[in-house]
Amino acid sequence: MAQKYIRRGGMDVQPAPWISQQPLHAYIFQVPAAAASLQALCDRCLNDPSAGTPGALHYAPIPLAPLINDYVALTFQHFGGLRSHSGNADRPGMHHYNEASFWILTSNSDGPIEMFIPYMFVNDWVALASGREVYGFPKEYADVLEMPANNAGTFTVEALALKDVSAPADAISHRILQCVPADSPLDIVLALLQDVNLWPFIQALPGDELDAFLTPLAPVWDVLRMLRAGRLPLVFLRQFRALAGGDGADLQQIAAAEAAPFVVHSLNLLGPHELTIFPFESHPIAEELGLPVDQHGKIPLPICLELEIEFGIEPGRVVWQP
Repeated sequence: MAQKYIRRGGMDVQPAPWISQQPLHAYIFQVPAAAASLQALCDRCLNDPSAGTPGALHYAPIPLAPLINDYVALTFQHFGGLRSHSGNADRPGMHHYNEASFWILTSNSDGPIEMFIPYMFVNDWVALASGREVYGFPKEYADVLEMPANNAGTFTVEALALKDVSAPADAISHRILQCVPADSPLDIVLALLQDVNLWPFIQALPGDELDAFLTPLAPVWDVLRMLRAGRLPLVFLRQFRALAGGDGADLQQIAAAEAAPFVVHSLNLLGPHELTIFPFESHPIAEELGLPVDQHGKIPLPICLELEIEFGIEPGRVVWQP
């Protein structure tokens, strides 16, 4: 039986559910990734904890479409006022902050699509603590550059990092990744399109016509489908290190929740960008996700979606625990 949470002074962890008071401004990039790397990550974080137990899980990354590479989504988002919507929130202040995260589309034994997040950076500690403790979001404190007004801006994430985890060195802030605009032969067309809200058109299309429309937009195919459904299922590894030390965990669960209702106000198509992942052993992003970076850590990103969204995060549930 769950104990009653004991409130302490100051700004404490806030209870579920959460709701956005103002639209979230987000940018979504689709990044090619290696299926084997994504499966290894799903195994380590979602499947291995339950292996050999009743109700063992079998999560796997979902390929985008036949003959199309696996991918992850990279998002940068600004929250204009997220707060706890619970009746037990005695200090439900609104939080304005920036966030950057990688997302993997997964499915447990060919079940419904769920989003798994291996990396998430945030510049608000209450959002960090509440997300990690309540749901299991892998939030890490970082300086996330203020979102640009259009695709002329640069996105950056700077966080405590180590080049070599085996060497005794100070953990200091480094640039983990950056995403900058890239030139395109379609710059003139994209400049005209970036002010066009495509969402009413996408929302109005019947299913078969939506398939035809999305074919040229293959890298954002499944994301647009999930946005139109109005619900975003999420799956987490929720855990706390053992009080006794060592490599144990006093709590380890696979948990799930939904971002719902999920209301899109606008969707705009922006120009290509170039992503750079900087090499840090503390943050093996390219290795763990299987990103095809070049010798300089760079990878081209052909499509960017800019969205304004309203959403809430519903109370979560335990999918598996020992």
